[in-house]
Amino acid sequence: MAIFAPWAQKLSVILLSIGVLAGCAENTYVSKYHRTEISDAVPREKVYVTNPDEHPFYYDVLNASGIYQFVDQQEAETKLTLEGGFNNVMKPMAIEALVLYLIPYVYHQQETLNYSLEHDGVTTPYRHEIWLESRKSVWETFLVPFSSTHEELVAEGLRYNPREERTAPRYFHD
Repeated sequence: MAIFAPWAQKLSVILLSIGVLAGCAENTYVSKYHRTEISDAVPREKVYVTNPDEHPFYYDVLNASGIYQFVDQQEAETKLTLEGGFNNVMKPMAIEALVLYLIPYVYHQQETLNYSLEHDGVTTPYRHEIWLESRKSVWETFLVPFSSTHEELVAEGLRYNPREERTAPRYFHD
């Protein structure tokens, strides 16, 4: 006596073969649930970045986002000091095993950028929290992502997530 009907066995072999042979794809997007529209009418603040070589990824991302205008030290009244950031991924590994990538699932990533602005001798620490969503399944293979690199996604996320004054330590939340 078979546990499964013959058609169910064949179907499970076919689905498992699709999952193994086709592989799976992952597309990442800026989360639509954590967006705040920032007006383009606000003039960009001119800043001088004091340490671009210490955090080249975050320097490039901040520059690509266009939320600040980077200028020479002589032209800037405000100094920006990059303090790095962190990436927190909340990936449900158990779901991958259960669905074999046939059913799409979403997991979230949080990228945080920390920096300080110094103006007239007063230094204020700031943080940007960028939430990304990753969808993973066999079916994502047929979808084209809107951004091709992680850097582009974080830069786009900076445009949708205004800075907030940081009162807690760099890597912890209030």
